[in-house]
Amino acid sequence: MLLDDPRLPLISKGFLKATRGKDEFSFEEISEYTRIPLEDIPILLESLYRVAGVDNPCDLRSSRFKVFIFLAGSSSNLEDTASLLRWREFESFTSTILSHLGFDTVLGYRFSSSNRRWEIDVLGFREPIVVAVDCKHVRKGYSGMLSRSIRMHKARVEAFAHILRCSFHRIVDRWRVIRVVPIIVTLKRSVHTIVDGVPVVHISALRDFIDSALPILVFEGGLSVLEV
Repeated sequence: MLLDDPRLPLISKGFLKATRGKDEFSFEEISEYTRIPLEDIPILLESLYRVAGVDNPCDLRSSRFKVFIFLAGSSSNLEDTASLLRWREFESFTSTILSHLGFDTVLGYRFSSSNRRWEIDVLGFREPIVVAVDCKHVRKGYSGMLSRSIRMHKARVEAFAHILRCSFHRIVDRWRVIRVVPIIVTLKRSVHTIVDGVPVVHISALRDFIDSALPILVFEGGLSVLEV
């Protein structure tokens, strides 16, 4: 088993590409994607599963995410790597980034408010800030979609603000002030940074934005922040 084989990042990409749109793959597909000789694929996959912590290769959903986390940690180009994510993996990776930055996170939060049903992809809680993230995986027609997405997300977050203290009292009970920030995270690069008070952030820049820019912008202005 070759746990330090320099081809492991490449085999990771091949595995993620081969399974991006389906729940099965062949060694031939991975060999075609990576240009690695077919006879080397089985042992390289076995090594990949080991270093990525894949316990059950038959559980493809879990395997894909663990392989992606391994690849993200060894890749210098997260923008290219993130393009291999499926929709739910994109949300899970966003949640993972927030968790590593000290946020308590909730995935796919559904709620009723203002006589409607709503869903927020990812919530992150770190006193005094709550980030409400809308993950945008769509690539085609992005420019026209962005303004609509921002309007819808702001309405979604305003509705959430009405029920936040009641629904998450165990987390925010001792918070004197809560500042709720809507954010759109995308897989497509955009010329926009903040649109109508809402940050539009590529997934590869999310960690730096949350860790460095967000606290300053929240307290100095420039963002659409709801105080609860």
